[in-house]
Amino acid sequence: MTLIYALSGGLTFGVVKATKTITGRERPDGSANNSFPSRHSATAFSAAEFLHQEFGYHSIWISIGGYTVATMVGASRIFNDKHWLSDVVAGGRHRYTLHKSHILALSISAKKIM
Repeated sequence: MTLIYALSGGLTFGVVKATKTITGRERPDGSANNSFPSRHSATAFSAAEFLHQEFGYHSIWISIGGYTVATMVGASRIFNDKHWLSDVVAGGRHRYTLHKSHILALSISAKKIM
């Protein structure tokens, strides 16, 4: 469980960093040219998806809580003029997709080993 989260986090960091460098999108407040996608949103939605996958079967409220907090992180980035809406959506989608693909790949690998 921790290994999946760590691997997913490392890959996402690299993908988001590369995307930020390639796109060079200016932040709404003009402070830098690394707005797209939002790394904060990517990390928050990763944690939400992790909670949902690992503990959501115990209670739906774990999943709801995780995604609510992730949404609030994204909203705060927009409210504080650090990201555009599309940056936040892309960051959340980036991380969610990468996390899901890691879970699938590792579960297939584990079945082949056994």
